[in-house]
Amino acid sequence: MAVEVLPNPDKSVMLPVHQFCLVECGVYLIENLMLEEMARDAVHAGCFVLLATKFRGATGSPARPIVMI
Repeated sequence: MAVEVLPNPDKSVMLPVHQFCLVECGVYLIENLMLEEMARDAVHAGCFVLLATKFRGATGSPARPIVMI
């Protein structure tokens, strides 16, 4: 369960979606959010906060996403 092109048509680029979003656009990829309750309750606005652990030299991190409504 990831945001990526599979299979990758361009073998010269590893993880092209990740490279485009992260490197070229500066957009973080946050996968596997549990949003069913918000959709069920018709929540359309809130303050999203991402509580991430900082790891030196890492390329990813577990995180605790929360929404304050």
